[in-house]
Amino acid sequence: MTSIDSRCTAASAEAPPPTTGRRKSLLFCPTCEFESSADEKWIVHATADERELVCPDCRSTVATR
Repeated sequence: MTSIDSRCTAASAEAPPPTTGRRKSLLFCPTCEFESSADEKWIVHATADERELVCPDCRSTVATR
């Protein structure tokens, strides 16, 4: 059986996580590269069962939730 060393080292305790400059909740349109927060600017088509997020620039469906 293999054990995992889960001790926190000084280097990992001091180093902040890397940042990319982008918010995690951004959605990207793969067709036209439009990007915006998931709760802004996207066209939402809602039904009783799901929500479809559509790009406002090229009208491609980006996500169905």
